[in-house]
Amino acid sequence: MSREDTRAVTPEQRLARAALDLLIKDGIDYLTTCESQTKGNAKALFYDQKRAFNDLCRCGRMTKRLAAFNDLDARYISSKFRRYVQRYYSEVHPEVDADR
Repeated sequence: MSREDTRAVTPEQRLARAALDLLIKDGIDYLTTCESQTKGNAKALFYDQKRAFNDLCRCGRMTKRLAAFNDLDARYISSKFRRYVQRYYSEVHPEVDADR
């Protein structure tokens, strides 16, 4: 087995990474568009985004499972996501941050 073979990414690893990427993307989409919920099929997508957001903030089962599949620390992912949320709100609503 050559060095390149040991670094090859399996299809399962790519799938696990894509699922984690999608979870994070859905969480960020919920954060940035939660005021503009729409009707119809988009409502189901909005619900999934909300679940992803809450799971990432709370280090829930989806975050833990996808982190484990990717050999990552779920608490670290959750912590970084919460910091991202705090930075987002401090930029969008600086008056709230000034009151603290």
